[in-house]
Amino acid sequence: VRVAGNLATVRWGPGPLQAPPSKKPAPSEGGQGGGYDASAPPTAPSTVEVVGIEYDDPGLGKHDGTHQGSRLFTCPQGYGSFVKVEKIELGVSVQRAIASKYFEGVLPAAATKSKREECVDAEEYVDSK
Repeated sequence: VRVAGNLATVRWGPGPLQAPPSKKPAPSEGGQGGGYDASAPPTAPSTVEVVGIEYDDPGLGKHDGTHQGSRLFTCPQGYGSFVKVEKIELGVSVQRAIASKYFEGVLPAAATKSKREECVDAEEYVDSK
């Protein structure tokens, strides 16, 4: 799969997980000036449908497959992440994944079949005799 253009492997899910608490304070009841009410009770945590993934490249993940103290899958530290189902891109073929991972920098920008044929036709044949 791909997540934000980065290759990854699904290791867990999809399944519901408790969403992390909001970093924004609760809005005030009065609605005047768009302020926030520090005395407002915290909202109940919601659940989200996620997939546990292991990124192919280091440093893209935030953990090793543990969510709130529970091990859901295993991967090296810094490779794992939980991603909302709607944010993953499915349907990457094995060939595309391999080419993208190992040959992207070596090959020109996805040469088409016609371009390859032109290159072959342009080569001159030299007899070895």
